[in-house]
Amino acid sequence: MHPLTYVYTNEISPFVHRAKYLVVVQFFTRSSSAFNQFVNPIGLLHLSWKYYFVYVGWLVVETLIVFWFYPETKGPTLEELGDLFEKNDPLGKNGVLDVEGRGSGSGSGSGMGRGNADEVVYGKTGATYVEELKA
Repeated sequence: MHPLTYVYTNEISPFVHRAKYLVVVQFFTRSSSAFNQFVNPIGLLHLSWKYYFVYVGWLVVETLIVFWFYPETKGPTLEELGDLFEKNDPLGKNGVLDVEGRGSGSGSGSGMGRGNADEVVYGKTGATYVEELKA
């Protein structure tokens, strides 16, 4: 039960749904912990040291899911993140999460110590960033 799980859930949840989302996260976290408590000894008994390959494989799957599908939340304010997660189509035409809702980047932005808001694109996933590096 890593604290980042709950911080991320609180950060992306609208206030009115936050408690419900945390209940779902707690349910799945505790269910997976209980499942692992019983399954890991059986796997170690039958596969011995080779079971660690199964464990590392599962960690790779989790890492790829987070990398490709979790939006980056560093930078935008909580209000901007709330707007992002409440949109029907947050990716828009170009496939990049548009946190500030400006599309082409023509808004003025608030500044607030972030530099020029037109130069900063918030809310990209790791996959989007990698694709931009390839281009």
